[in-house]
Amino acid sequence: MIACPNCGTSNQTGSRFCENCGADLRSLSAPESPLQSTEPPSAPPPPPAVVPPPVDTRQPWELPPTSPDWRMSSLPPEPPPPRKRRTWLWILLGIVGAIVICCCAVTVWASTAGGDTVERWATEINQYMTETAEER
Repeated sequence: MIACPNCGTSNQTGSRFCENCGADLRSLSAPESPLQSTEPPSAPPPPPAVVPPPVDTRQPWELPPTSPDWRMSSLPPEPPPPRKRRTWLWILLGIVGAIVICCCAVTVWASTAGGDTVERWATEINQYMTETAEER
């Protein structure tokens, strides 16, 4: 583990930047050769017996980055993008289906007894057009 020189957060070995404050850890990743000294290595200071409460009681996401209690957290995984509804496709299929049904209905109606009505209307229209053409 590598301790960040800026905030003291422990980071994984080989990390390039601090997970908390983003400080550059590349200069710390190469182990430094210890200097030849005759003095024995000093023991690390003991940890504090009591951890003081946070200075700021606001939620972590409400803290400014300059606050000592501020910690950078990792982002949650992104949800998959929502599927687009293809309403235009359903509308188009509905219109095409309605046209097909209407064409089938007209074909069936014209081939049955209703077809006589169509022929009668066509005959009446032709007679009317002929009469108006003769009057001119």
